[in-house]
Amino acid sequence: MFPVITAFANGEAIEFRLSAKDAWRDGESLSFDSGKDNYRVKPKPSYRPFRCADEFLEYTNKPVCRKACATSYFLAQRFDDNDVVLNGRVYTWKVLLEEFQFSDGTPCGIALDNATAAS
Repeated sequence: MFPVITAFANGEAIEFRLSAKDAWRDGESLSFDSGKDNYRVKPKPSYRPFRCADEFLEYTNKPVCRKACATSYFLAQRFDDNDVVLNGRVYTWKVLLEEFQFSDGTPCGIALDNATAAS
């Protein structure tokens, strides 16, 4: 249970359940007095690249920036089923996910639920 307590101390979200049959719930004020299998670090969502222009359409007005340097933001200048143009450079959907994030810090891709991501 030490990794869970360490993660909690570092500000990561923790989930708990009362028994193995129960669903995981967000824990805000935890006492860690149940069994060690009743606590876990909340899984972070997984993402996949956009597959086509239609999937990206609703994100066209969201600025993106490189993950390594979140000081310059770009809007998509052009995009199609294969790639997107940012600041005059062409990037595949895979590279967009790997190297860029939206201005709110979320990855540039489609969020998968944990059940989908695990399969």
